[in-house]
Amino acid sequence: MRKLGVFTVILTTCLLGCDVASYSIVLTNATETKTVSYTYNGTSDTLGPLETRRYEVGAWTQPPVNVVDQNGIASVHVRTSGTTGNHTFVYIRPIILEVKNTLPVNATIRAGNFIDNGGLKELTVISGETTESTIFIYTENPSFTMTGNFPANFGVNIVTLICECEDDPENDFKCIRDNYELENIWGNAERRPLRKMYVTIR
Repeated sequence: MRKLGVFTVILTTCLLGCDVASYSIVLTNATETKTVSYTYNGTSDTLGPLETRRYEVGAWTQPPVNVVDQNGIASVHVRTSGTTGNHTFVYIRPIILEVKNTLPVNATIRAGNFIDNGGLKELTVISGETTESTIFIYTENPSFTMTGNFPANFGVNIVTLICECEDDPENDFKCIRDNYELENIWGNAERRPLRKMYVTIR
């Protein structure tokens, strides 16, 4: 009987001492230009640039999902600290998107919510023309779709570009954009190669 009483005390102490009902998690928007929308612990929420928010959550709560910027574009993603469990929203490095339309009709294309055409998630390319390099995409593996019933295939090729802003004024915009994103991802302004996605609509 005495042994049963000791076992009950030990079990109760373990359950009270080891079971953590909730703990505090901090979500941080580390971007300077994006308002981030997301779903966390079953609740939809937003964080402005450089804003933080604290949540009390239960064990095994998953990281935020449905993460997009203020235009509904997937230009940010979540990094989770293995030490604290806190989550940080950071920029995804953009890929310059250049699309050539070889079809006899104008083409309006989408790639889910990964295309950033000045805040729009779709892009219209005139028949026989090629877009300028001021459009971005935030995935290396896009699944392109085209509105209308005209059949189309998409040829995709990603290349690495090297540009030096001081020596190539025509690439100033692309370099500055790339450096800005990198500064917020890696914490420095080190210049790294740009990537460009060439898409041909056939």
